[in-house]
Parts: sequence; C-alpha cells; structure tokens
Amino acid sequence: GHHRAAPERELVTGVALDAVGAAWAGRLARALAPLREPDGARRSGSRGALPEAARLLDLLGMDLVTPAKISARWAELRIGSGEIATATVGVTRDGSCALDLTDHLLVGGAPQSGRTELLRSLLAALAVAERPDRLGLLLIEGRPPADPARGLSPAVELPHVVGHVATTDGPALREAARALSAELDRRAALLEGRSFAAWHAERALSRLAPPRRPADDYPATASAQGAVTVEAEPLPHLVVAVDDWDGLVGTPLAHVLEDAALRGPRLGVRLAVTTASPEHTAGTAVDEAAQLRIALRVDSPTASALLIHVDDAASLAEDSPGRGLLRHPDGGVTPLQTARVTGRIPRTATLRPTVTPLDWSTLGEPPASRTVRELGNGPTDLALLASALQRATESLGTAPIPHIL
Repeated sequence: GHHRAAPERELVTGVALDAVGAAWAGRLARALAPLREPDGARRSGSRGALPEAARLLDLLGMDLVTPAKISARWAELRIGSGEIATATVGVTRDGSCALDLTDHLLVGGAPQSGRTELLRSLLAALAVAERPDRLGLLLIEGRPPADPARGLSPAVELPHVVGHVATTDGPALREAARALSAELDRRAALLEGRSFAAWHAERALSRLAPPRRPADDYPATASAQGAVTVEAEPLPHLVVAVDDWDGLVGTPLAHVLEDAALRGPRLGVRLAVTTASPEHTAGTAVDEAAQLRIALRVDSPTASALLIHVDDAASLAEDSPGRGLLRHPDGGVTPLQTARVTGRIPRTATLRPTVTPLDWSTLGEPPASRTVRELGNGPTDLALLASALQRATESLGTAPIPHIL
C-alpha cells in the first residue's frame, strides 16, 4: 500500500498557506480593503493624528448648551478653593488638551494663524469651568480690529468679564493702567503678605470653626491666629487676556501688565497674552514670566525658537489655522490643534437621502458624507454659550464681581 502524498504547503512566518482560488482571494481583498493604517501611527507610534479642526463645545461635552448643564457643572466645584480651574482649549494626538493656568500663558503666531480665536476659546472654557463670583476676566486689545467681530468683543457678553479695553487712545490707556494697578494694590493689601492660596485656605477654615465672641481688646476684623469674621471684599481669580501684546509695549498699560507678570500669581492674577511679533516682545517681563507657551504658524524659525525654544518647528509652517505646538512648563512640547468657538450653527443643512453610484473597486472605501456648509445664518457657539452662562449666573443669587474698568 502506497500512502497518498500530503498537499504541498509552504510555511511563511509561522503560518501554513493552502492553495486558494481567485474567488476566495477576491473576498479576502474586499474584506481587508476598508482597513487603513492610522496617520498618527506613521508619524508618532500608535497615537492618533491631529484633526484639521476642533469645535470647543464638542470638547466640553456640550452638544446642547443649556443653563441647567452649566449650573450642574458649577455645583460640583469646591467652595473656597484657591486653585484656578483648568480650561480645555484644543486637541492633541492623545485626546483633548486642558491648560492649567498656574503659570502665565504666551501665544504667538503670524496673522491669520488663530491667535485671537484661541484666546476667545480660552475665555469661554474658563467661564464654563468656574463660577463668575470666583473668576473675573479682563479683556485688553493691543490693536483693536476694524471689525469688532474679529477681536475680543464677542467675549464681552460672558458674565465673568470685569472690563474691556479696545482703544489706542492715550488717556484711555492711562486710565486702564491706573485701574489695573489699583486692583493689584488692593489685592496685595488684602492678602497682607499671604499667598492667594493661603488666604482662601484661611477663609475655608473660618467657615468650619465655631463662632466665638471676641474679647474687648481683640479686633473683630482680622487676625493671623484666628479670625472671627471673614473679610467682606471679594478676591476671585483674575485672568487678564491681552490680544496683540506687542502693540502695547512701551505704553503705561504695558508697564502695569509687566508688574502683573511679576507679582500676579501670588495675588491670584494670571496673564494670557498673544503676540504677532515674538522678536519684538522677547526679553520683556511678560515674555520671561510666561512658562506656558503656544506657538502657532510663524513666519520664521527664529520666531518659533523665541516662543517655545525649539529649533525644529517645521510643523508650524502648515497653513492651518489653530495648528501649533504647546510647550509645557517642564519644557516638553506637544503638537496641538486649538478649538474654535465662533463658528455659526448650520441651521439649513440638507438632510435629504442621496443616491451615489458605486464602482466595484471602491466598495471597500468608507461612505462619503455630505458636506455640511456653514451658512452663517445662526448664532455663534460663543453667543449661545454667553447667553446660557448669563442665565445660569442669575440662578446663583450671588453678587457679581465689581468691574475693574
């Protein structure tokens, strides 16, 4: 008896392959056709790719903007905390990106790179993350645009805003400098040498301590050993947003902003500053104090090196608004796509079903989606958010922060 020979097999990388027909190979090819190597895997290991654009409300999980949603978020905040809230401003290859403004922020980029939009998104994200009685926003425009919609004016409706400077008039800038300087001095006098965090910690402890009747020789206003009353003056966090800082260099207001850069963190004041000319603002107190930096599209490698101290900034040459690099206080650099908050709601998007002929060679491709055009006939995301924030603020029943300007 002869034994029948076994079918011929070839061992390739540990897998035994049998002879297959053309039909089987075709079915396998069609099944594998939809698979694509992730773009991020080609550039940076297994991480995902940066999107071409990002919507802030989507990143905040607010597909439906309502006062109830905002009030619910505020209700989860810790009362009396001396820590400033983080603000989600964009997307990295690992997910959403939230900035912790324990340090000053400096944003640089060429015209049309998305500097102002990033600042508006930061202000909106901060407003969602913190109640208006614990956070004030002061808006300053170094070069007021001809069209107010292109500046910081759309953010003025946020209930957290305590002032807005949008003028190149000398007397007006001097008055703004005087008002901001007075606010810094008020905070320094109220803190009496304590840090902002220590002051809030003392207030929190005073709420937990049982009330005591002061002795005749014991002042009822303040004591480092044990206060019997809490200071009545408000001391919320203050974020000073300055668009086009280079347009203010040399003015009286710039000198006060540099003072805020030096002693602001101890007083609960943070700067969020943009510049179109990093080489013009390099070496200023604001530039040296900013440990958190974002470089958007720049005109020269020198500008990127001044912003984030990275020589190789080839990715910043991309003509994509909002695309840039984030440098952390520890020196690490992360690619970033900043979020947009002034897009308009597409109210007239066509939702009719469509019929598209498919060729057999493209059956493995993902279905093409209908492009939704932004027709500009609806309110912006920022306007919707500001309206909901105002109504949520009314439900708090707390006194608003006094305006600085």
